[in-house]
Amino acid sequence: MRVSIRSASFAPLEITSPDGTVRRTKERYLQLQVRVANDGVARKLELSGWARGEGTLSLTDPAGNAIAPKQLEPGWSLTSQSKLLSGLFPGRSSDLLFAFEQPRKSDALRLTLPGNALGLTEPIRFRLSEAFLHYPKSR
Repeated sequence: MRVSIRSASFAPLEITSPDGTVRRTKERYLQLQVRVANDGVARKLELSGWARGEGTLSLTDPAGNAIAPKQLEPGWSLTSQSKLLSGLFPGRSSDLLFAFEQPRKSDALRLTLPGNALGLTEPIRFRLSEAFLHYPKSR
C-alpha cells in the first residue's frame, strides 16, 4: 500500500448540489489531492474513514494550530468525490480531494491521516513544505 500527496493548490472548489448542479466557489481554498494505491498482489485493501472521503484528518501549521477543513452545506459535495470506493484491488488506486480554509503562509504544514482507515495501527504523517504548497502571491 502507498499513500502520497499528489498535489496542493489554492483554487476555487468545484462542488455539486443535491440535485446535481455543479458550481465553483468564489473563494480559493487549499486543496490537497491524496492518492491511496494498493501496490500489493494478494488481497483487496479495505478503505474506511478519510480513505473513503469520510471522517477526519488533521492539518496543522508549525505552531500546532489546526487549519479548518472546508465545510460544505448539507447535501453538497466536492465534485471530484463522486466515485468513492470502499476498497482497492491489487494494482488499483484512488484519488481523494480534501479542501481546507486558506492557511497563513508558513514554512510547512503537517497533515496527519488516521492509519486505521487503511487497517494500520499508526497514523500516516506528511510534512508539506512551503515550496510544495505554492502559496498564492496575493496574500
